[in-house]
Amino acid sequence: MFRLSSSSIFKAPSCGSEKAPLNFSFNVQTKVSSFSAFSVFKRGRHFQVEGDHPLFKTKGLRVVVALGGNALLQKGEALTADNQRKNVQKAIQSLAEIARNHELIITHGNGPQVGLLALQAAAFHDVPAYPLDVLGAESEAQIGYVLEQELENVLPERETAAILTQVEVDPTDPAFDNWVKPVGPFYTAEQLEDLKREYPAWRFVEVVSSKKGPDGVPTKVISYRRAVPSPEPQRIVELKTIQRLVNDNVIVICGGGGGIPVLKKANTNLLMGCEAVIDKDYTSSLLADKLNADVLIMLTDVDAVCHGWGTPQQKSLNGVFSPDQLGDWKEYGAGSMGPKVRAAQSFVSPSHRLSYGAKEPVTNSNHHRHNLHRYAAIGSLARLSEILTGKSGTIVSTFTPESEKQVQRDIAEIIETETFDYTYNPSEWCEEQRYAYLRKVLNIPLKYVELIRHNHYLTSSRRFVSITIPQLEKKGMEFEIAAEVVRSIHNLYRNHPEADQQDLEIISQQYSCISVDAAPYKWPYNQQLRPDNTALVVIDMQIDFCAVGGYVHSMGYSLENTSRPIKPIKRLLEIFRRKGFHIIHTREGHRPDLSDLPAVKRWRSERIGAGIGDTSAAGRILVKGSKGWQIVPDLTPQDDEPVIDKPGKGAFYATDLDLILRSRGIQNLILSGVTSDVCVSTTIREANDRGYECLMLEDCCAAVDEKNHLSTISSIQMSGGIFGCTTSSDSLIRALHLLPDVM
Repeated sequence: MFRLSSSSIFKAPSCGSEKAPLNFSFNVQTKVSSFSAFSVFKRGRHFQVEGDHPLFKTKGLRVVVALGGNALLQKGEALTADNQRKNVQKAIQSLAEIARNHELIITHGNGPQVGLLALQAAAFHDVPAYPLDVLGAESEAQIGYVLEQELENVLPERETAAILTQVEVDPTDPAFDNWVKPVGPFYTAEQLEDLKREYPAWRFVEVVSSKKGPDGVPTKVISYRRAVPSPEPQRIVELKTIQRLVNDNVIVICGGGGGIPVLKKANTNLLMGCEAVIDKDYTSSLLADKLNADVLIMLTDVDAVCHGWGTPQQKSLNGVFSPDQLGDWKEYGAGSMGPKVRAAQSFVSPSHRLSYGAKEPVTNSNHHRHNLHRYAAIGSLARLSEILTGKSGTIVSTFTPESEKQVQRDIAEIIETETFDYTYNPSEWCEEQRYAYLRKVLNIPLKYVELIRHNHYLTSSRRFVSITIPQLEKKGMEFEIAAEVVRSIHNLYRNHPEADQQDLEIISQQYSCISVDAAPYKWPYNQQLRPDNTALVVIDMQIDFCAVGGYVHSMGYSLENTSRPIKPIKRLLEIFRRKGFHIIHTREGHRPDLSDLPAVKRWRSERIGAGIGDTSAAGRILVKGSKGWQIVPDLTPQDDEPVIDKPGKGAFYATDLDLILRSRGIQNLILSGVTSDVCVSTTIREANDRGYECLMLEDCCAAVDEKNHLSTISSIQMSGGIFGCTTSSDSLIRALHLLPDVM
């Protein structure tokens, strides 16, 4: 158990029995002389008391956007496919602005569409009319297709997926006896009477709206729509699939029309559809909650929430409001703005939590995430860009300017007096504990802890374990510190027996998709870089090629180039051994009797003044057992590292290298050594023909002539990577930093 002594704000959750403690603790006794560094230590967002809001300043948030019906159809427009696509195209331009800077999940309404489908089904008498759940699925697929296609047209660099989403409801929900959810077209009083006669089983609800007259004064307009049951959502069936896609930065379209309503058959776990329509804003709020989203934006056809809608006292609520300031959601109209207000209050504040979602397990880490760091916005789709800059819409947040002064006083007291004793599950820490862990346990400099906090990585356990090294580097953190932060967080969770499984899965996903920044593409092609499937091949780093008295030196060449890879390869070997990678060395050499030396190869070597088999200062040139044939001392192979003795240029010719690689399940080869233009190049070509994915380390390879080295790099990269990729050892090491040490 994690015990935290606190008299006020730090509240340790109730965790049950004692757990094995972690092996660190510390005291916080730092005094705060100003609030510049700690002004939002509790709340996790930095904005001034004057009203600056983090929603408008921050990138990298997880944002759920609920599109209202006007995103697909304006009032008075015919419900045609062309009109819907035209409106979607306008909406996508605004949504693309969010997608470029944030993770984006889109939900949408389907009232007019499902209503039209119901009318069409009812008009065809040869077969029974399709039930509402089937019509909901049809409309969700129809709208999802258009949204997905238009998003991909505007953002071809981003992946997009539309998910048919089932949402479980409670069969005892009172809504099944109280049909109030409007669907389908708007009808006049005259049309209503005709419909009642034609469809006696249908029920209808009155809809009140306003319309500006010629004098600019709004007048009340009464119309009618079909009414259906609208139970509250309890569980999103495809939640885990949606979560995986969002974690992979896919733009997800889901929960259309509130999702397809389903029930569990009595006394079974089998799902079945039901005649109902779920409010999309309630489903959007539940989805945002379960995805640990930062922001929920509900878009409609008005600029902001209005109190006293349609009355002389009508007042537009623009700005930031707490859930309590908005008051009772029913005052805003149960069939119109009310559900949006209720969904916003529920998403932001536990004290306003709806009954929905009871079937979804709520972890302690989710609990700590709720009200301190979430923002909901309600406004017009046409003014989405202004909502994002804080110039329009109703913003709902528990963190208002009025609360900031009290927060500052609380923080000052905590920093001065609190003592921390970390002994329980990190998945259940609150933001203050994550902050303190980075600052006091890891000793991360204050400016970097503030950087992490300002980018919202401390707001939940999910976001904490989702931090990546590239993310921190982009924010300005030095690589070594970023690597230490990420590695330490991962080890913290993996070493605790009760860490949340979803947190561990997020960490595991980072390890399962490691790739290296290389040219001409990220290597390996499938992002499957692991110690078990990858080998470092060190080619011919022998005295004959790299040291005084050897073959190259005897030919009169400078050793500056061929000896240069020794230092970076030595560094690589240390890291690869520590991470548990396969390591294979090669040596070029011939039998003492030269029976495996082709005559033409010996003749060519003699022409340049250093015949293979002749005696040099390092013994017989390229002959097994001689001093020059040995690998340079700095790179001496360990006992468990195979050494491939080869008679030719390529490491596969007349050797058992291929057999060794395949028996070990190795798919990726990282090549280093000398010389780039001869043995390294030949081996890469041989490996390529055998189906291996190859990476040449430019600074770990060399040629006698630098031009030949550069030419080899170019030839490997040509035609989209015809033989593989090239990169630096630094780039490779950066990619490997996340992998745990095994030695």
